[in-house]
Amino acid sequence: MDSDALTHYRKLLEENLDVPLCVTWIECMPANEALVAAGGQEDGSGRRTFAQTVQAAYDALPARAGAAMAGSLGSWTVLVEPNGFQGTRPEVLARLARQGRALSVFWNANGDGQLAYAEHGRVLVTADLFDPEELEDLEDLPDVLSAWPELAEQDDLRSAALTLGEMLAGGRLEAEWLAELLQGVQTTEADRGLGAAELLDGLAVAVGHMAALAELEGAPGGVGVARGVVDRGPARPDR
Repeated sequence: MDSDALTHYRKLLEENLDVPLCVTWIECMPANEALVAAGGQEDGSGRRTFAQTVQAAYDALPARAGAAMAGSLGSWTVLVEPNGFQGTRPEVLARLARQGRALSVFWNANGDGQLAYAEHGRVLVTADLFDPEELEDLEDLPDVLSAWPELAEQDDLRSAALTLGEMLAGGRLEAEWLAELLQGVQTTEADRGLGAAELLDGLAVAVGHMAALAELEGAPGGVGVARGVVDRGPARPDR
């Protein structure tokens, strides 16, 4: 167990991440494409720090789901949603893991939380973040989550979840990263009820818009559930 990482994230939670939160680590997907996959809207986009994204999330309500920011962390992309949870939605997580792996953790002020993991468009695990026994009892836990039962012995399961993300992605989320001006959007759940063709067409257009925005701004990172272990089959963007 990485006690240094646990200590680091306890401090980060106390000093920086002191709001309900969803954090998603994404492999093989650039930041602007991840933002679009999570419901990002072109007209609510801009460069923001974490503190500014927190304010944008509250400003977006009730017309939209909230706000998100994303940026590179080593070879991975990290998507951060203050007061949000889009990353843990199965249909969103499946899209984020379309070309690789994705781990998402979420908690709110009411004591609700979730840990979800996907590979290559398939959601393999969803579990209650605050009920570690859900994963401990599973026989087919993916190898990348093998450290969770031991991490889950910690008093603060939020710091344990962030440590798991670090172990997967190989990069530490720092206060300096949160203070950077990263790509940000307001988010919506407008993909609910769309057919597969409509959604994929919409994503293609939105990614193009976000790529153009990133180029204009000189932003880095442009383009170029049932509980337990579940094999959901091919990703279904129309869910």
